[in-house]
Order: sequence, then C-alpha cells, then structure tokens
Amino acid sequence: MKYICIISVLVAILFGSCTKNEFKLVGELEGAGTQNIRVIYYASDDKGGYVVDDVVPIVNGSFEYNGICRHPSVVWLFRSDRTLLNLLYVERGDELKIKGAIEKPFGWAGEGNELQEKLSAWQQENENLLMSGDAMTTSRQALKYIESNPNDKLSTLLLLVYYTNADNRLTEYWSTLTEE
Repeated sequence: MKYICIISVLVAILFGSCTKNEFKLVGELEGAGTQNIRVIYYASDDKGGYVVDDVVPIVNGSFEYNGICRHPSVVWLFRSDRTLLNLLYVERGDELKIKGAIEKPFGWAGEGNELQEKLSAWQQENENLLMSGDAMTTSRQALKYIESNPNDKLSTLLLLVYYTNADNRLTEYWSTLTEE
C-alpha cells in the first residue's frame, strides 16, 4: 500500500506539472457586436512548424480561442477584411485576457504573461502613433525603447515586429540585445 501511495504521488506530480502545447485567448471587445476575426500565427515544435490561419467568431463582444504552440509565438489578429487589429505574444500554457474597444485595438489591455503585459502597455502609450499607420515613426519610437532597454525581452519583440530596417541597421540593433 505504501508503494502505491508513493507511485500515485509521483504520477500526480509528473502529470500535474506538464504544460499542454496550447494557449487560450479570451476577449471582451466593446463595440464588436457579432462578427468574425482572423487569428494568424506560426506554430512550431522541435521538428518544424506551420502557419495557423483560423476564423474566430465574436458573439456579443466576446470570444474565446484555443491555439497550439510549443514555442513562443506572435499572434496576429485581423478583421474579416484582413486589416490588422493587433498582435499578441503567447507562450505555451498561457491564458491571455484581452479587453478594450474594437475600434481602439492598440488601447487594449492584455494580460496573461509578463511580456504581453509590457507589450500592451507600450502599445497603449503609443496608441495614436500605431493607429496612424506611420511605419517609419513607429519604427523610430520602437528604437527609442530598444536603445534604452537592451536587457528587456520587449526590446527583442519590438525589434522583430515594429522595426522597419529602413536604415539597414538590424544587425547592429540585434547585437545590442542581451540573451535574457
């Protein structure tokens, strides 16, 4: 009986600590009503990867989406007409909660992992710039953060998604980042 208890505890610890290769998005979007959005991201594991392109219904402003990811990924959210709403950073096991107005996607509050929360804060701080669609000015604003915060994981994410490389200095900026 003693061995059965020990084995049961070990099995519970092993399986309880396993994280599934998935993430969950839960959204409350004011003014969204009932419509569809597109969720696009790259799902990968140690053997390879593929692009996921799913349609997700928003019903009365709410949606839920379960995605697959072994490695961290950037999830791009689009309107049904393929205009960008926003992007999110996800990791395996995350449950991200998004809240805000559909017409102000860069003002959304996103929580569920530390990097996503920092990204949401940066986007909210730069909401008007991001809504303007001015890629060059957005790139310069991202570089200000990157240069001031080379040890921050958000700097890596901003470099990858908002920097335009118009000055051909990507390698230079990349080398300033730490491996944290």
